[in-house]
Amino acid sequence: MRINIIIAIVLVIILIVSINQVRKKKLDVKYSMRWIACLIFFLLIDIFTNTVEKAADFVGVDVPINLLFFIGICICLMLIFSMTVQISQHADREKRLIQELALLRKELDEVKEAEKVKEETAEEINEAEKKQQKR
Repeated sequence: MRINIIIAIVLVIILIVSINQVRKKKLDVKYSMRWIACLIFFLLIDIFTNTVEKAADFVGVDVPINLLFFIGICICLMLIFSMTVQISQHADREKRLIQELALLRKELDEVKEAEKVKEETAEEINEAEKKQQKR
């Protein structure tokens, strides 16, 4: 029973830290909700230990801790998959932004080159006019 209290205290501290990180804008809400949901789930499991035993009996698992490990592994896999999807989306966005940046740089270089040619042409016209005025 003592370990349940320690686990509950640790989970509540982690929950408070997570919420504080969201409040300070160091952690995005959409990412933190998954972690907060997991923390609350494990806190409920810690508080209601009989529920795990009943669920293990219902599912047919002999040792309740094996059910907890299975649930934990499933939750970890779901979190990893959702983060992989997010990483993939960010990679696609980064690729698109890099391509747009390259196009903008090319356009800027073309504008600078056109401006340079325009200045050179203006200088040549000025020099030609000066030569004609001298004649």
